[in-house]
Amino acid sequence: MQKKMLWGLGVLALLICTAFVFMTVRNRAEIRQLKEGTAAAEKPLEDSNKRKPVAKADEQPPAEPGFKWVWHNDHWDKVPIDAPDTWQGEPHTVDVSTPAPVPVSVKTHLPLLVEIENPIIKKQILLRTINVDGIDIDWASLSPDELAETIAKLERREITEPAGYYYRRRSDNSLLFDESGYPILHKIGEPFISVAWTMEFRPPQEVYEEYRQLARRRNLLDPSPELDNIRAQMEEMRRTYAGPLPVTFGISCAGNDIDAQVKRAHETIDQLKAGFFRQLGIEYLLSRY
Repeated sequence: MQKKMLWGLGVLALLICTAFVFMTVRNRAEIRQLKEGTAAAEKPLEDSNKRKPVAKADEQPPAEPGFKWVWHNDHWDKVPIDAPDTWQGEPHTVDVSTPAPVPVSVKTHLPLLVEIENPIIKKQILLRTINVDGIDIDWASLSPDELAETIAKLERREITEPAGYYYRRRSDNSLLFDESGYPILHKIGEPFISVAWTMEFRPPQEVYEEYRQLARRRNLLDPSPELDNIRAQMEEMRRTYAGPLPVTFGISCAGNDIDAQVKRAHETIDQLKAGFFRQLGIEYLLSRY
């Protein structure tokens, strides 16, 4: 009886040891499998992060005409093509040793624009939109040699822009010029404005008065042969007295206050248009355009 009890205890101990070894091996296998699974799950993400390059401008969708991509913190922003290559909110280095420039009036640049004998139709001409005393260089006062030398220094960035301003450049960093052939100093945060000559109705004043009288009569008539005749006369006037006028303006804005920029742009355009028409001697057409 005693031997049977000893055998029973031995078998029980053996079973317990076997179960312990089995559970230990199983747990270790599960832990190893879990680690391998976690590593396998993390590896694609790690590989993806390793393969993921820093965004490049040429990998972005093509920017719209007149715009380019500029890096801002950790992403690219689309800005006008002649905006600075640094984000507008970043500090701009200012050379305090630069002599104070002489103020230039917008009126200085109007005559050259309106005295063009054969303007290129629909070609956008960049306009300067600032008129702040003590900001820009008096380009018109420079001799041809001085002008060429100053422009060359600007191209080499040897002349630093005043605080809050920059000279407009193309995407290749070459300078952009206004209708007078001078570099354009632009205020950061202000809209860009351009104008194009287009063929429009440009009659002498007496012809325009006759045209307006016909328009008033047309508006009072019901469909009739007389109405058709008036419309034909007006169409013939528009065809006969067509001429180039700088009335097609373009506006481009960048930043957060787009609505405010557009409002300022329209105010500036009204002033510029009035100046153009005065120079051309056709102020009587302002009400039409």
